[in-house]
Amino acid sequence: MAPSSPAQSSAPAWQRKISSVLGLAVLAAFCAGCGPVAVPLCNDKASQICGFDSPEDIAALDEATLLAINLRRLDPAQWFALIDARSQKAVTPQWLEPEGPALGEAGCTAPANRHPRGFDVRQNAEGEWRIAVVTEGAGADAAKQNIEYFALIRGPAGSTMRWAGCVNAPPDYFLNDVALGPKGELYATHMYQRETGWRAELMRPKFALGIDTGFAVAWDTAKGWRKVEGTEGSFPNGISLDPTGSVLFVAYTYEYSEGLVRVDLLSGARTTATLPLRPDNLAWTLDPQTKDLSLTVAGGIGVRLLSTTGCAELQRPGCGFAFAVAQIDTKTMAVRTIFKHDTFQIAGASVATRLGDKLYIGSAFGDRVSIVPVDDGGK
Repeated sequence: MAPSSPAQSSAPAWQRKISSVLGLAVLAAFCAGCGPVAVPLCNDKASQICGFDSPEDIAALDEATLLAINLRRLDPAQWFALIDARSQKAVTPQWLEPEGPALGEAGCTAPANRHPRGFDVRQNAEGEWRIAVVTEGAGADAAKQNIEYFALIRGPAGSTMRWAGCVNAPPDYFLNDVALGPKGELYATHMYQRETGWRAELMRPKFALGIDTGFAVAWDTAKGWRKVEGTEGSFPNGISLDPTGSVLFVAYTYEYSEGLVRVDLLSGARTTATLPLRPDNLAWTLDPQTKDLSLTVAGGIGVRLLSTTGCAELQRPGCGFAFAVAQIDTKTMAVRTIFKHDTFQIAGASVATRLGDKLYIGSAFGDRVSIVPVDDGGK
């Protein structure tokens, strides 16, 4: 399958938005089958790994191991699972008590009851894996967000994990995903201003129109929190940082043309790509042919807003909606679709991580990680 270029549509942006909103209104009035459906029960076939609680984000640690997160669990000791791609089994790392100086902000503490969102992982010079994860409080602490650090150590006797510190997120931010830099610096997506009541309902028309609702933010010990210029967009969602820590990628779920933005943090140069889907999370992958790092991105391809409405009620066994997975050359920003699914047999993807000729697909609304072959076409 030939790659597509990042070229924009010839129609003006405002014209595309108006046409889409009118089409959405017609579909909302007449379409009875636009919404999601429940997927079949998970049964531990070779094409799926059961036993997860909304594995919203997945990252590859090496050519045979992935790390997945359970979005719906409140106990940090049960958040993460290591997946062995050879045996297709998932194991929870042994939980250890914190030790030594904490990363992040001095004195930062997290609520006792909280659940995770997106995460990122990076290996340090000592071989230890550092994890950063966006967390959100539950119950009375529902509005409190942190980014928490964890340390993952893998060895012959098994894997262990411990809490390693945190950073308090400002109350004005509504964070979704995080990218971890080589020196512990953080980048995250601020999706939109968190509102309640009728003000919250105003978000849907903004998403329908592709109006800017948020941006990427950064944090480090020297400068604290700040906005990353050139990252405004409609529902910033997935975010990734290249291995050098100098190039940032941000995915926007409801943008019409600039679904993915590449920002050079040193020069400020900004490049965009149009995606054949509404993106959720980003994941790094090693291209099996070129051996170059690229990004995979997953997201819905059904009717905007309508195709995933109601997914919260279908978390088990899973919410099925039409989706696709694309692979992005991060140097040229060329985009290539490598998987598409519209038969509602797989929980709709929020992330897809490639290992060789297989994709490991996670969902914010499902009880499994699905495994499918990559469609490399004529590449």
